[in-house]
Amino acid sequence: MALYEPIDVATDTRRKKLLQQQVQARKIEQSKASRAKILIKVDENPHWTDAQIADEIGCSSGLVRKWRKRRCHSILDFGF
Repeated sequence: MALYEPIDVATDTRRKKLLQQQVQARKIEQSKASRAKILIKVDENPHWTDAQIADEIGCSSGLVRKWRKRRCHSILDFGF
């Protein structure tokens, strides 16, 4: 049994474009930029572990896990 079960958090193209704009924006809160980077990286690499994404972005694996879970719940609850 695997210790890590990847969660599918596929993002539609409109939302992905918005996230990319947030990452590239000059004036945006650091937390929003980090969240956008995490969600983009999770979407591009759904089978990566939280630690792999955290290493790639430069944040904690706990932060990646938090936003991956929230995105997954958002998809299940609201369909986006």
